[in-house]
Amino acid sequence: MKKTLAILLLLALVFTVAACQPKTDGPATEPSEEEIELKDLFTQILEKSGNEEMLGDSFMFDPVNQEEAGWLIGAESIDGSFEEGYALHPMINVHPFAMGMFRLAAGEDADGFAKELSSKADLRKWICVGADAMTAATKGQTVLFVMGSPDEVSSILEASGFTPVS
Repeated sequence: MKKTLAILLLLALVFTVAACQPKTDGPATEPSEEEIELKDLFTQILEKSGNEEMLGDSFMFDPVNQEEAGWLIGAESIDGSFEEGYALHPMINVHPFAMGMFRLAAGEDADGFAKELSSKADLRKWICVGADAMTAATKGQTVLFVMGSPDEVSSILEASGFTPVS
């Protein structure tokens, strides 16, 4: 009798726990950077870093091609290639800031591309002002490049979750 009662109580406990579990429609995972639109990822990072004002009217936020990516970092050109890129920089003012995000094709060397951006970047690309800090970082096939004040660069890098290249 005690065995039967113990088994019934155990079954009741199992069914109670099973009934109280929330219903899931599959794995509840965040989409990876490769699944998120590059423009949306860019926006999320700026908002998370507290720099959402940079998405306003005093900044230009546009897709970039190979030639424009060189101009963004202050280089004559870049050798590495990317499938998609976005750039953010101030319109005519004295704010030394530039940010680019690039998605490379599968199998391309993201670290190598980031290192090229770092080595060719000119922190004094502007006529009257210069950036004080710069970083290039990767996450999967996505490369982030930022130059500006130390606070801007560190807050954006921290919010991105990307790994800086050395």
